[in-house]
Amino acid sequence: MSRITAMQFMYDHGGYPCHIKFVVEGEEEIGSIHFNDYVQAHQADLACDACVWEGGSINEQGHFTITGGVKGCVAFDMSVQTADVDMHSSMAAYVDNAAWRMVEALNSIRTPDGHIKVDGYYDHIEPISQSGRDAVAKMDFDAAGIRERTGMRTAFTTDDPKMASVTTPTMTINALRPGITGTASKPSFPATPRPKSTAASCRAKTRIPSTT
Repeated sequence: MSRITAMQFMYDHGGYPCHIKFVVEGEEEIGSIHFNDYVQAHQADLACDACVWEGGSINEQGHFTITGGVKGCVAFDMSVQTADVDMHSSMAAYVDNAAWRMVEALNSIRTPDGHIKVDGYYDHIEPISQSGRDAVAKMDFDAAGIRERTGMRTAFTTDDPKMASVTTPTMTINALRPGITGTASKPSFPATPRPKSTAASCRAKTRIPSTT
């Protein structure tokens, strides 16, 4: 509604400097699985010279926020297969375990303090500018509140979580599915465990509290 209100204000005070189209979709949290089909089917309607992808909200302190940019995100699945079937755990004495191989692969991606060990991952990251640092300094960031709301049991992985939220690239595990799920115990190890990891690229994200 804030966007529509702004458009109405512009209309009442001189009109628009260009044609403006809104595209609103509600599947972001499930990967916008139908958005590509929609764009392909309505190319003529959506044709434009520029696209602005923006967002805003009210944070925990009750301040309006403006998102001036986001870190790009790419998701991928990883899988390991060492056999055609699951095998009895007694065979672990002489048979390789796909779950162990996956754990070892995931452990090779980053260090305990969060540094990503993938070759070239940091090659094209530009240092944050002074204006960017000034913007981050003005951001609300309730570190104690985050710990309380989430029930965190470990320390932050950085001494400056606010700056890290804007500038630090990540590679994290969103899901880990071994061969056996549920509460029952089964004395076998999986032939094909499938963890899902998500890596985020390195564009800065700055949230500037509103001055109003």
